[in-house]
Amino acid sequence: MNRRLKFALGMIVPYSIATLYRQRRIENGRREILEKFSQARAQSVGKRRASYDYDASIAQLGEWGLDPIQVVRGSMPFASLQFCSTQLANSLDMTQPRVGLQIGNFVGVAACYWLDWLSQQNENSRLISIDPNIFHLGIENPQHYATRLIEQFGLSKYHVLIVGYSLYKNFGNDMAHDPRGGNPFARIENEAASENVLHSLRQLGMRFDFVILDGNHHGDYLREEIDALLPMLNPQGILIVDDVNDAWQEVRQTYESIVARADLIEIGRNGRVGILQKRDREA
Repeated sequence: MNRRLKFALGMIVPYSIATLYRQRRIENGRREILEKFSQARAQSVGKRRASYDYDASIAQLGEWGLDPIQVVRGSMPFASLQFCSTQLANSLDMTQPRVGLQIGNFVGVAACYWLDWLSQQNENSRLISIDPNIFHLGIENPQHYATRLIEQFGLSKYHVLIVGYSLYKNFGNDMAHDPRGGNPFARIENEAASENVLHSLRQLGMRFDFVILDGNHHGDYLREEIDALLPMLNPQGILIVDDVNDAWQEVRQTYESIVARADLIEIGRNGRVGILQKRDREA
C-alpha cells in the first residue's frame, strides 16, 4: 500500500518539489548528527577517557588482542622512562613549554608515558613522533594501536604524529625473523610512508628540546639519524638513545662512538638507555 501511495504521489508532486523535500530530509539528518557530535565533544573537552597508568596501557593493548609479552618486549620499561624523565627535569626547566621528538612509536606505550608526563609539566608542551608503521614483533599496523592508546588516555592533543621514515626507507629490526616468511624485498615494496622526514623538519626550521631515539637499530642508520638531529637540537638539549646494551651491539657501539663527540656530554646511563646533553655552543 505504501509503495502504491508513494508512486501515486510521485505522479502528482512536481519533481523539483520532491527533490527539495529529499534534500531537506538529508540536511536535517546531517544537522542532527552534527549537533549530537558537538554535544558529545563539548562534554569530553578537557576530560581524559581514563587516567594514564603504565601497567594499564599494557593491559589495554592486551584487551585489544595484542600479546603482552611482545608489547613489553618492544617497549621501553617503566623504570627507564622514569630515569629519562628525571634526567630531563634535572637538566631543563620543564615547566616551560618544550618540544620533544620521538623516533619509533611501536604500539604507543612509551609515547603515552611521555605525553602524560609532559602535559603535567606544562600544558603547552608537545611531542612529535616519527614512525613508518611497519610490521614489528608479529604486530601488523602498530600505528593503529598507538593512536588508539593515546586517545584512550585523552592525550591526543599533545601529540603530532608523522607517518614516515626518519631517513630513507629501510627494513624493520626483526625483518630477518619475520614469521610471515616470503621475500622481504617484496614486502618492503608494499610498505609506504614519507621518507627523509628529519631533513624536511630541518628545512621547516624545527628545533627540539629533547629527542628519543628508539627506531632503527642498525648502527649506520642510527649514526646518520644523530648527525641529522644535532643541528635541530637546542643548546643544552637532551638526546636519549634506547637499547644501549649488549642485546643490541650495533646500538651500543654507535652510542659509545658518539659519547666522545666534542658537542655532546653524557649525563646518564642505566644499562638500558644512554642520555647525552648538547653543549651550550651551537653545533
